[in-house]
Amino acid sequence: KFVRPGKNSIVIAITTREGLVDPKHQVYLAPSNGGQLGVRGPVRLEFRPMTAVEDVFVKTSVKNKNIEFDVTISNSSGSTKTVVPEIKIRSQRDMKQVNAVFKGKAVTVPAGKTVVTKIKENWIAPILWSTTTPEMYVADVSLYDDGKVVDDYKQHFGFREFTIKGREFFLNGKRIVLLRKSTLWGLSTQEYNQKPAADLLSARSEVNSIRQHLGTVNQDMIYRANQTGILMTPESAYSWKKCFPMNKSQYWLPGVIDNLQKWVRHLRNEPSVVIYNLTNETYWESTDPHDMEVTKKIVDAVREVDPTRPLEGDGDNG
Repeated sequence: KFVRPGKNSIVIAITTREGLVDPKHQVYLAPSNGGQLGVRGPVRLEFRPMTAVEDVFVKTSVKNKNIEFDVTISNSSGSTKTVVPEIKIRSQRDMKQVNAVFKGKAVTVPAGKTVVTKIKENWIAPILWSTTTPEMYVADVSLYDDGKVVDDYKQHFGFREFTIKGREFFLNGKRIVLLRKSTLWGLSTQEYNQKPAADLLSARSEVNSIRQHLGTVNQDMIYRANQTGILMTPESAYSWKKCFPMNKSQYWLPGVIDNLQKWVRHLRNEPSVVIYNLTNETYWESTDPHDMEVTKKIVDAVREVDPTRPLEGDGDNG
């Protein structure tokens, strides 16, 4: 769509938070907290096949002993393609170890379109992800076209189920108490740095859960939490009434919803992430009909992307 034959240029625009302000209406057009800390993870340029797996969302249920995959397949070619997805479940500790193989039905994707196909199987992992056994797996998804592999996509995940009943939390059906810190400010932000792993392990003596405050969602900390069994509650960058006045919600709500949906897609396969904290010091405690209508739109938009996790929102401390 954007790349043309011959010489192409990649332009990266950098701005402060003020770059997201609508000067005419005096509102932020999208959440901005955490953004001032810069690019937090690796940046890569991928060359994908014309027919490719664009995304995989792995949903696991310990109670029902099943696993479900939402596989998004894109077709950038000029003709309709029919492919068959196959999923191998591998151990992340030993990628040669295949725990299960699932084959989906043929999927027809029109030219220039994207299709989501669902594969659901009765299967439970031999080792569940928990605070004491943080076992990770990889969904190795292959697309077959006329018997030949045209794409391969790998998505890590952990097999676990986190639920809330009344005022109590349950991990894999067993009651658990969240001993939480709001954040660990001293952790390194460098991707794949070894120091956060040691810090997370030492933190386990006093906490088993961490809230990543004000949109400072350090992806490296989440990766390490996956490996060490820490439960994470990342908080979105959507904060503060003064930045998002409700009487001007028609200007900022589309940007907030777009930001939250992309944020959730980024996090929804991480087993350590058990609750989404959607907002900080906004309208969550309000019973005003308009406020409740707007917050319902935000909740519905997030649950459209990930219906499996509980949601949390903070009211206005002021």
